[in-house]
Amino acid sequence: MNTFFAPRLLSLLLLTATCCGAYATELSSPPANATTPPMTETEAVSLASGAKNGDTVAVQRLLDSARANDPKAQTYLAAYLDLTGDHAQAADWYGKAANQGVAWAQYKLGLLYLNGTGVPRDYVKASEWLHKASDQNVSEAQFQMGLLYSNGTGVVRDYNRAAEFFRKAANQGNAMAQNNMGVFYESGRGVPLDLAEAADWYRRAAEQGNPKAQNNLAVLYENGRGVPKDYVMAAEWYRKAALQGYSRAQNNLGILYDNGLGVAQDYAKAADWFRKASEQGNSDAQKNLGVLYSTGLVKP
Repeated sequence: MNTFFAPRLLSLLLLTATCCGAYATELSSPPANATTPPMTETEAVSLASGAKNGDTVAVQRLLDSARANDPKAQTYLAAYLDLTGDHAQAADWYGKAANQGVAWAQYKLGLLYLNGTGVPRDYVKASEWLHKASDQNVSEAQFQMGLLYSNGTGVVRDYNRAAEFFRKAANQGNAMAQNNMGVFYESGRGVPLDLAEAADWYRRAAEQGNPKAQNNLAVLYENGRGVPKDYVMAAEWYRKAALQGYSRAQNNLGILYDNGLGVAQDYAKAADWFRKASEQGNSDAQKNLGVLYSTGLVKP
């Protein structure tokens, strides 16, 4: 099976949608008797870089090689088309590469079916392609499969299977999957309830900067669940998530300032964090801010 270049595609496929949006309708076909040798990864990387910079020759070469059934070229061309807005053609080329076993193309095709982008939304087909990519250890696909099994989307809901897929992705360092493993261990969903294990998974994700995991770890510290109660540590992790704009953490940090837990009591700072969360529509923060105003502890 073709598992080449998937790790590098994450950055290489960030082609700007504005650089060459009209080229898809201007591409010409190679002569009928032309043959195109298989593309090396180095060539694919170079052409992707050229396409990113608006090089029409690079785009044409991708098309020529894709039409010659080169799976690397098909995948990069699909990404180019996807990011320039031609999702239907992108799905077609991803499909050709996916059928040749390209793991990243299988993952991207699964996402298109999941979201109904370029193809009719089809959760069953989405799960099939994501499963194929998962079998080739694409952590993003494993994470998505965990979500599908957790929500019963395209598959029968099965928390045990969800935990299996989340774990596979988490063990590859996927921060979102690590956070979800923490959620599962904290709730006993698909795994035995284990608060210490939950804290461990939250910490792994939190240390990678995942704001949900930072907030979840802070909640454990604030309440002494799975870790010793420590308001200072709670405030530290809430702050990390709050500074990333996560409204739940902003509200929670505001509560600590309001009550002087882990930080010096400061109603003005509490109001500031409540306000930030309120502006994102957090109803709890809106209520908390209202209480500060109504009691005269701060002025509107």
